[in-house]
Amino acid sequence: MARVLFQAKFGRIVPAAGGLMVPQRERGVIQLIKDEDDCTRFQWFDANTNKVELDLLIFGEAAQFVNIPDKKGVFYLEFKETNNRHLFWSQEAISTPESFANIARSVNDILDETARSWSSQDEPMTPSSGVIEGDDEDDDGDYDDDDELKEAIYLSMMADPSKAVGNSVIEAFLNALQFQIKNSK
Repeated sequence: MARVLFQAKFGRIVPAAGGLMVPQRERGVIQLIKDEDDCTRFQWFDANTNKVELDLLIFGEAAQFVNIPDKKGVFYLEFKETNNRHLFWSQEAISTPESFANIARSVNDILDETARSWSSQDEPMTPSSGVIEGDDEDDDGDYDDDDELKEAIYLSMMADPSKAVGNSVIEAFLNALQFQIKNSK
């Protein structure tokens, strides 16, 4: 079961013709969750349908949530390596610059904690006979799927950067999933 770390009412802002950004009318919610695999996810869902329409995995120091000070209640989630941004507008009943700064700080504290948990590996992840060094066998004598996924993520991040479009962490994760699927057959 996923655990909600942060939740607030936010609408989305999407690009329109001519490079304009247009706030959407739908009522929505952003949330940061820890999923069943202990991965941090940033999600936006429509408050009327409860359908998740944006679901982003957050790795390490990959993202930051920024309040645009001169645009009252406008925020963006930015992926640092690619400068890819998702814009949102606050639907909370708050209007002070301090309250907007507190929202950004709360989200960034969670993102920073995610970065610390990724960087606090006891031993470096290096490929070694099909497992990551330091990982032990399970009670049944084999290795967890989590170990295989961690190694696949490591290997894809170490791959030739020119093969990854924009060398983004998200693309590295997708490459890791393809690696895992290919090697599990």
